[in-house]
Amino acid sequence: MSYITLSQLQNKIKISIERNITAQWVLCDISDMKLNGAGHCYLELVEKNESKGAIPKAKVTAIIWKSNFAMINSFFINKTGIKLGAGLKVMLLVEVTYHELYGLSLVVRDIDPSYSLGDIERIRRETIAQLTADGIIDMNKEHTLPIVIDRVAIISSPQAAGYGDFINHLTNNDYGYTFVTKLFQAVVQGDGAENSIISALLDIANDIDDYDAVIIIRGGGSQSDLSCFNNYTLCSYIAQFPLPILTGIGHDRDQSVADLVSHTSLKTPTAVANFLVDTKREFENLLDSYLSAITTYLKIQLNDYREEVERLSTDLRISTIERTAKEKIKLERALSTIEIRSKGLIAEKKKELIYNSTDINNISKNIILDSKNILLSLFDNIKSKSNSLLVEENHNLELLNSKISSYDTKHILKLGYSIAMVNGKAIKSIKDAKKGDNIKIKVEDGEISSTVN
Repeated sequence: MSYITLSQLQNKIKISIERNITAQWVLCDISDMKLNGAGHCYLELVEKNESKGAIPKAKVTAIIWKSNFAMINSFFINKTGIKLGAGLKVMLLVEVTYHELYGLSLVVRDIDPSYSLGDIERIRRETIAQLTADGIIDMNKEHTLPIVIDRVAIISSPQAAGYGDFINHLTNNDYGYTFVTKLFQAVVQGDGAENSIISALLDIANDIDDYDAVIIIRGGGSQSDLSCFNNYTLCSYIAQFPLPILTGIGHDRDQSVADLVSHTSLKTPTAVANFLVDTKREFENLLDSYLSAITTYLKIQLNDYREEVERLSTDLRISTIERTAKEKIKLERALSTIEIRSKGLIAEKKKELIYNSTDINNISKNIILDSKNILLSLFDNIKSKSNSLLVEENHNLELLNSKISSYDTKHILKLGYSIAMVNGKAIKSIKDAKKGDNIKIKVEDGEISSTVN
């Protein structure tokens, strides 16, 4: 019986393969990639079986020799912005080799970057088209972002450099603003990233009232590292999430679908932190403008009230003086009339006494009595008119005093206003007080002491 040794058989296989199979362009997925200490790159290539999930349809090892790896890798990065790595679908030019000890393997001679870039873009476009067809692509943008964002849920890897930058910028902002943050740990690149981020979103949804917004951040990376952010399932969760979602995925060249469907997309985690700080700063500026407008309005109103009180006081003094002078003239005229009439009557009666001496006693008594009655009547009339005038003037004075009282400081304090004073003087401008001053604030029922900080 004839036979050959195992090594002879292996040699025949090697010769047969290397003679009959020339270099070929092969479409495959990189399932694993490692660089050894010598600089050679070892790959595990697979063809995925779409109908059987993760079970590969074919699998083979491949190598890119050190002498060729630097050129292939830099060329691929330059054309696509992507580092070679696991998870990429690639088009490789390979030679088939066979080794007696290690079996069949491939040697990679070249790579076509256009196919990998096109495949990533194809997936991105398909996801956008499906989200648009579902009518959910703009749902998260329809949420109203709070004027001030205080409480944020953060989805990130705690080891990510982007997470550290985000927390540092948020905590050490120039204005001393504080934020409530909670990290929901997740894998943000590579296999399992989609499910990890979705799981974090579901955890946040359980306590949704505790947060104003959700932040998804990571550091910069290659386009392949960001492939999970083009995944339809993850992006549909982001689009339909009941809180505004802000992304800082950290990729300047391209916009992922997650960026597209989020409420607000920013380039880096640091940019997200600055955005949150800026919203608080804008709100503080708005409050300052409102305070300034209210202060200006109150100053104008108080000045108007003060001028009105002064005008009424002046009018009251002038009116009182003029009215008193008029009444004095009337009284003097009445007294003069009484005096003249009395003198005339006395003269007439005196003449009658001379011609009628026999009735002098009776006539004198009658004259005196008549004169007395006239004087009493005139006096009563004067007294009555004087009292009426005094009563009327007193009533007018009381009305004016009441109106003046309504503009009195105590009355204004009862209306809910207050007066801030420093060193016994009213504060009319922020320039009247400085840090450390002790301020007394007058209100209706007392004073409040405070210190300017």
